[in-house]
Amino acid sequence: MFFILKQLDPDMDCYDCLREIIKSEVKPSAGCTEIAAIGYAISLAKQGTEEPYSVELYLDYGVFKNAFAAGVPGGGFGIKEAVKRGLMSEPKGLETLSTAKGSYNKNFELLVKPIKTQGLFVYAKVNKRAAILAGAHDRVVYNGIAFNSVDEAIKAAGSTNENSQLEQIFSKETMTIKLHYSEMLKYVDELAKDDSISKLIGDAIELDMKLANENLRSKKFFGLAKGMAENDVVQKATKYAAAAVEARMSGSSIPAMSIAGSGNQGITSTLPLYIYADSLGASKEELYRSIIVSWLTTVYATAFTGYVSPLCSVGIKGGAGLAAGFSYLMGGDERAAEISAINQISSLAGVVCDGAKPGCSLKVAAGVETAYRSAVLAMKGLRPPKLDSILGESLEETLMNVSEYLNNVSDYANVSIYNILSAKLINKN
Repeated sequence: MFFILKQLDPDMDCYDCLREIIKSEVKPSAGCTEIAAIGYAISLAKQGTEEPYSVELYLDYGVFKNAFAAGVPGGGFGIKEAVKRGLMSEPKGLETLSTAKGSYNKNFELLVKPIKTQGLFVYAKVNKRAAILAGAHDRVVYNGIAFNSVDEAIKAAGSTNENSQLEQIFSKETMTIKLHYSEMLKYVDELAKDDSISKLIGDAIELDMKLANENLRSKKFFGLAKGMAENDVVQKATKYAAAAVEARMSGSSIPAMSIAGSGNQGITSTLPLYIYADSLGASKEELYRSIIVSWLTTVYATAFTGYVSPLCSVGIKGGAGLAAGFSYLMGGDERAAEISAINQISSLAGVVCDGAKPGCSLKVAAGVETAYRSAVLAMKGLRPPKLDSILGESLEETLMNVSEYLNNVSDYANVSIYNILSAKLINKN
């Protein structure tokens, strides 16, 4: 397991460290983050080139899977549409695709190939220039003359990472800043009062609600969220989160506030808390504290699982964060938050991530409902015994078990999903 962040000062105190982690990991994304990463890499690689374009795109299996059927801001679905949009855009990180102008209807050569790499990897080659993103969706490790082979690009990305990787910030073995989950949550009150963090929370809520309302007030999406019940506050929170995810996965031009590399994760870990807090008449401070707990839990889990995983985030990352956040709105403490997250993982850790697509809204719906139940049980001190399957005594031990599982199944799971998706392309043609 490893977690890529911008380089932090090793002498930074815990509060400043957590503040910088949140600011680094919470950011707007126009479209699915894998779609956004492809658009960003293409926009970088095409700088200084001229038409006609010849494009080669090499993606790790996780990026390929998540970009295969996801909607692209501006219209269409999938990798080819993301490439088209990238050719029309100017580099702007995860918001690159929002800069596209006009339409691109010209023919261009396109080769797309998934490859096995350690961690997230995008190598985009446009004519004789290329760009590499590695370790994170918007982390540029190379931008210049194209390599002779993709193997050379992979090697270059690895050497570029050596001095800029913050190794396993939450790991027992090589902690740069010694923080465990319960210690991390001791800074929640202070973080919730920070103006820069408060602005991020406010922006996240605004974007999430715009996405949800765009879906619920229009007829241009698939109608999955619209068909959901809204008889109580949990159903309402579920419906709004699903609506925001469905709109985003269908190609809405409204950005989502991504968290730890995922906009769906950001929506899941934020919007239901806003809906639930409103029904409780909770104060702004209480809401913000719950969202900080949710975000920190999500980022913490991502440190063990990586940004792109064969397991769905509603079980092990964003959903675990949401469960912990719910417990805070219910009046729980650090221990209740931890038990809530463990309960969520116990419930949904086996849910497969079979790629980003509009149907993710159904998984998010299941995740929200389960997260609420996980928190209710935690408030009563209830959780499965630590001998149950992958569960451990603590959240850290549980996530280490999840990481061990992923280390052994990731390659097989990624290739299996790729084979299924490839068959769909063949049958379509």
